[in-house]
This record gives sequence, C-alpha cells and structure tokens, in this order.
Amino acid sequence: MIKLKITLTVLFISTVSLIKAQDTISTSFEPRQHYFEGYIYLISQDAVNVSDAYTVANSVNLIGQFVLFGKNNKKSGTYFDYWLYTTDPSNPEESVPSLAKKTGLLWNTNDLGSESYTQGIGVMTIRQQLFEDKLSLQAGKMFPGVHYQSDYYAPNNSETHMNNMLTGNPVSTWFTSLGLGFMAEYEGKNWFAKLGIHDATASDEIDFNSLSDGKFLYLTELGIKQTTNDKTNKFSILYSYINELPNKTAEHGISIGGVYYFGADQLWGAYGRYSFRSGGKGFDSSTESEENVLINGGFVGVSRTAPWSLKKAEIGGAFFVGAPSNYQVNLGMKTQTGIETYFKWNFKKLIQAAFDFQVIHTGEKVEPIIGARLKAGWSTLF
Repeated sequence: MIKLKITLTVLFISTVSLIKAQDTISTSFEPRQHYFEGYIYLISQDAVNVSDAYTVANSVNLIGQFVLFGKNNKKSGTYFDYWLYTTDPSNPEESVPSLAKKTGLLWNTNDLGSESYTQGIGVMTIRQQLFEDKLSLQAGKMFPGVHYQSDYYAPNNSETHMNNMLTGNPVSTWFTSLGLGFMAEYEGKNWFAKLGIHDATASDEIDFNSLSDGKFLYLTELGIKQTTNDKTNKFSILYSYINELPNKTAEHGISIGGVYYFGADQLWGAYGRYSFRSGGKGFDSSTESEENVLINGGFVGVSRTAPWSLKKAEIGGAFFVGAPSNYQVNLGMKTQTGIETYFKWNFKKLIQAAFDFQVIHTGEKVEPIIGARLKAGWSTLF
C-alpha cells in the first residue's frame, strides 16, 4: 500500500508538471532526428465477483532513437534504437497472474504480467535505413511483439486495450522471444515485407552464448497497406517457426491481422488479429505444462477518437476468444470469450487517464473485471 501511494504521488506530480511541458514538444517526427520518450503508467484492476482478486502494478519505460550517421542524408541513415523498462506489482498477491489464477482465466487481463519487480531491455539495436527508408536492416536485442504485426491498437498496453489477448499473444511463442536477432523490412508503395531470425533459447536479453545451440525463431510477414494523411490501413499474414527446444517440440504459427481507419477524418478504427499454432508441446509429463495456454485465439475491435465531440477523448471496444491447449483441456479448462471496452482522456500527449471494463466468460462462469490506468510522460526531438 505504501508503494502504491508513492507511485500515485509521483504520477500526480508528474502529470501537473508535464502537462505544461508537453505544449512545447513538436508533434512531427522527422526520420533523421534524435528522439526520446519516457513515461510511467499504473494499472489497477479488480475482479468484481471474487474477493481479494485485484491487481496494482506500474511500469517505467524509456524509449528512443539516436541518429548515429546520416542526419542530413535523405537517402540513408544509421540509428541506435532502445527501450528500457521496469515492471513492479504492489506484491505477488496483487500481481496480474495472481488475479488470472484466482478468477480461472487462461490469460492475463493486462500486460504487466510479472509477479515481482523486473527490469529489462526490450530493444537495443542498430538500425540501417537505405533507399530513402524503403529498406530497413536491424540487428541486436529485439522484441518481436513490437517489430512484427503491430499497430496503434495492439500491442499497446499503455494507450488502448489492456487485455493480454490484444497487448500480447497467448497463442504463439514468437511474440515474447527474448534473445538477439536480425530483421529486414522492405516498404513498397502499397505493400511491405519483413523477414527475421531471432535466438529462441536466450536466458538474458543480451545472451551471446545461447546463439551457438542453433535454436532459432524464424519470422516472415507479408502485407498490404494504404496511407492517407497520418493514418495507415494495413493487413498482413505472419508465419513463425521455432526449432525443437529442450522442453518443447518444434512450433509452427500463423497470425492474420490488420487495422482499417474510416469515417470523417478517419476518426474510426477497426482492428483485429487471429493466431493459430501447431506443435510447441512438451515432450512428456514433466514438460507438458510448458506449452502455451492457447492453441488458437484472437480479437476484433473498433475505436472512435473524439466521440460525442470530445476532442480529447477516445473510446474503444473489442471481442476476444481463446481455445485452450490440450494440456489446459486436460486440466478442465474450456474455450473462453470476452469483451473489453475502454474510455481514455488525453490531457496532453503522454498525459492520460483511462477506465477499462472487461467481461470474460470462462466456459463456466462470467467474470467482470473493472480497471483504471494513469499515464504520465514526456518526449522530445533534438
């Protein structure tokens, strides 16, 4: 409780001071500029029907890019990209996994899924842009979940939906693979393609030793896109393959998803993703619990910016479904479905408050989850 009060105090002080600071920040993002963004957000959720099933956790994030070479070159540039983070639940009994366990949910209700304080490197890469930014080559510590098949709505735990079906991918292992990797991306006029290889057995973010075992995650994504003003409609299909691991069989995955903006000034957004997996199972009874909880699952949603002429507001809703793996079926788990809606108020860029409501059917009972999120941050170009 003391840690929660300290966090709320920091968020309040930060919000008051940063609202003024945000007025001076440029809203444009020039490709050849250095960029820094830092923010802290806190999420609190409560399972209405279950006593003592609530969670309070916060996360601090530092994100940015530094132009190493080519700041005045329109055709190419070399960047250092980074993302550092911490996740801190109030205590293990108030963690997100604890809430999911107490309520009988297959996956978490938000993305702050650590049972204790953690800190890590999400991204630390060298990125080379070529041919007027049409070709991008990136190597280092990557986080596949933000480099592949991502958009404003998913994954975006600090801005839009909270449920881990949208902020993560409880079906496929590729989303959270930890190790070093390489990705090539080509952007055509109306299409794009990505190809990557990533370490599949890293025990640390920067783990060179694990590269020698030959166990890798292979990813390819192919999509179409259309950009109007500052919004990009896109649709893609992603294929993933992970070698046989010491505790799992080889895994194949397919994920289909996209986003489409429509309406006057493109204030409406429709988005969705569905993932399928085969393999990735434990070899025997001692490793069968290592399999991901879902064999397939996904979501579809719609959002509206400036609803009811409230220019600083955003509202969204989504339906999601997840089918349990064979191991989870043997434990008595059933297909789970749910809906989530959120209302967000943007005081300034990176200064926000949101309210969230989820209703999840476990196959046996209905679990309402109410939640709130506060976010305070600052960004600059230089």
